Amino acid sequence: TVYHAAAYKHVPMMEFNNAEGVDNNIFGTLYCAKAAIDTRVETFVLVSTDKAVNPSNIMGLTKRIVEISLNKLFECTSVSFITVRFGNVIGSNGSVFHKFLRQIKSNQKITLTHPSVSRFFMNINQAATLTIKASVEGESGKVYILNMGKSVIIYEFLISMIEKYGSKDQESDIIITGLKPGEKIKEELFFDHEKIKEFDGSMFEGDLKKIDLDIDKFEVFFKNLKDTTNEKVIRTMLKKIKIY
Repeated sequence: TVYHAAAYKHVPMMEFNNAEGVDNNIFGTLYCAKAAIDTRVETFVLVSTDKAVNPSNIMGLTKRIVEISLNKLFECTSVSFITVRFGNVIGSNGSVFHKFLRQIKSNQKITLTHPSVSRFFMNINQAATLTIKASVEGESGKVYILNMGKSVIIYEFLISMIEKYGSKDQESDIIITGLKPGEKIKEELFFDHEKIKEFDGSMFEGDLKKIDLDIDKFEVFFKNLKDTTNEKVIRTMLKKIKIY
């Protein structure tokens, strides 16, 4: 089994480095997938993200393109292809938990993008368990999502952290900075057409769409770009791909 978790996941960073997002998240994954087919592995598990659902940013769009193009790529092979979608993983590198904790403990101003922002959360153990369980019990061509309950309003999460790790008067240190480029108020876990159903009490299962993406043509176009810093050209290229 190949567990493919490598990707650039930082949303604002990818908004200003479109080419890196495409090169790593799309082509890097496609190369791994082709190697898995050539070596006849039994199962290939793609770790995706809730940001791939109705994506509003380059990071989410690259992950969505990978989800559905790989599902088509593996269709006529003996490799079982399974996708898992993560919410925000508490404690992972770059987690908002660590940023808040650092700001609270050092008595800094505490930055929050928007008071209404909400996110789905999972811990590292849940993320690992979802991935392994889906690889063992899941069906090829399906997407699996952890049952994370209701999304968490980040402002309320921050207040609870202040109460636990700081002092009540630090609530006045909260600064609303505004949404970052590509950021949503609310994330979504699945598309309506995926026919999501409960797999068991811990996770959901859905039907993953397939697209017949001409990978070679797509790669040639990208590699021949004279100016890979031209974000408008790259965005236009990506948005021509039917991801729904």
